[in-house]
Amino acid sequence: MPDKAIPEEASQPCPRCERERLAATITPEYIAQIAAELSLSEKTAAAPAEYTRRLKICAACDALRQDILCSWCGCYVVLRAKPKESYCPYPGNDKWAKQAVSEA
Repeated sequence: MPDKAIPEEASQPCPRCERERLAATITPEYIAQIAAELSLSEKTAAAPAEYTRRLKICAACDALRQDILCSWCGCYVVLRAKPKESYCPYPGNDKWAKQAVSEA
């Protein structure tokens, strides 16, 4: 009986299994640790009060998934909120900028 080669794609994990594996290891605490270790200069990082304000807006947003992911861009919100020049990706409605204007 001839040996049949296993197709390369069969040796790859299925996307669902990979997502489940990652979901078990990438927790909100792990992402927060990465955000804390992210080194940005004072020129490129949002001020601590601004960072906290952004995270509060994200926490109340209907696009937040699993307390860490933005469903519009797929990013971890604690990482997206860090850079000063970052923005909210909510379609047609940058919630960070809109609420900053209304709070002033």
